[in-house]
Amino acid sequence: MPDGSGLVVYEWRARQGYLAESLFPAATFLSARPDDRVEVVLDAIPALTTHLLFHLSATITSDFPSSRAELLAALAAKGIQAINDRVSDISKPFIQRTLAALSLPSVLADRTLPPDTPVIVKTSLNFDGKTERELPPAELQRMGMHLARHVSGPSAYKIVRAASVPPQLWDDPSLCIEHYVCNDDNRWHRAIIWKDRLVLVEGINRYRIKKLATNVESRSFYCTLTEGRYRASAGTSPRIERVLAQLAVFVPAFGLQFGAIDVVSSNSDEFYIIDVNTTPYFLVKAADVLEHLGGALPRD
Repeated sequence: MPDGSGLVVYEWRARQGYLAESLFPAATFLSARPDDRVEVVLDAIPALTTHLLFHLSATITSDFPSSRAELLAALAAKGIQAINDRVSDISKPFIQRTLAALSLPSVLADRTLPPDTPVIVKTSLNFDGKTERELPPAELQRMGMHLARHVSGPSAYKIVRAASVPPQLWDDPSLCIEHYVCNDDNRWHRAIIWKDRLVLVEGINRYRIKKLATNVESRSFYCTLTEGRYRASAGTSPRIERVLAQLAVFVPAFGLQFGAIDVVSSNSDEFYIIDVNTTPYFLVKAADVLEHLGGALPRD
């Protein structure tokens, strides 16, 4: 399904301007609701559907919809392959705990740090739970998501000494306190993933919250997963190979089949995965990215 034929994109708050819309022009887009019943979803799925992509702009989706387990069972019974069904928690603390469990570098901080250690105080939910704020409080509670009270969006993320973090913030489930990692070159990386294909963008970006569209300069590497390694179609560098090696461990373990991952690095080229996005925006509209990702293997 290179163009999305046979694919249903089960989406919530993630249609116009998103990568899925550009990469899968022939797909059927089905609006999701947290309280969707299985029979309602099945009735809306075209007869020739082979795959269904969970494309929900929410941080924790293990109970989105509330009948998710039953929906997955019903899809399997119909021979419909679910995509990204394993990725149901992309909160910052969960990502960092997963990295630590995989023996990959983690930026998760704790109150035992030396007092002068720089840390950044973020929201646990993506982008301060911008879309989650559209959900009723009862739904948020049911799905285990907490809206931040002390931080209001990425623009308000604070970089402070560990000793300056108020004691109550360390235990606030709506927040994630991380080691602040940066480098003098303002370099960062974003990996865009679809099945066995990956586009790694290396950008130079002076902003604290980095977006592809605000890169001063960038270059891209077009990679394919082969025998457990991401191999680039053109020459790389030791730095790029180190990023790709970490991604080759993390991506399959996390269960990510479609999405984007952000990576930051220190001056000594120590790399840290800091964000996973299962509904990546695609403001750049780069044809070369679509061409490479569109060649992903059709296997499950």
